[in-house]
Amino acid sequence: MNRPSNIYAAKKMARRKDPYTSHAAAHKAVGSVSSQHSQILDLMQDRKPRSTEEIEITLGYDIHRRISELHENQMIQQHSETRNANGYKAMRYEITTKGIHQNG
Repeated sequence: MNRPSNIYAAKKMARRKDPYTSHAAAHKAVGSVSSQHSQILDLMQDRKPRSTEEIEITLGYDIHRRISELHENQMIQQHSETRNANGYKAMRYEITTKGIHQNG
């Protein structure tokens, strides 16, 4: 994926005035974020549209922020509306050509 450098990404996660422990945690989290992006894109390689809820069930962790990031970076796109388990409207997403090429 076309990702910013780890230093740049970590700077976005911790403010300049935050204690050093926050900056250390941000550097550690950057690798985790990158890994989660890859896991989501790997799952979506079959081009089957999925809701956030469906992806979370498969991967076993909360992905709302990752979905927003992938959508913002045009790795995935909205496909159609559905309903979640509670009956609320939810969006299904599909991988884009950019997401396929960046992850593969």
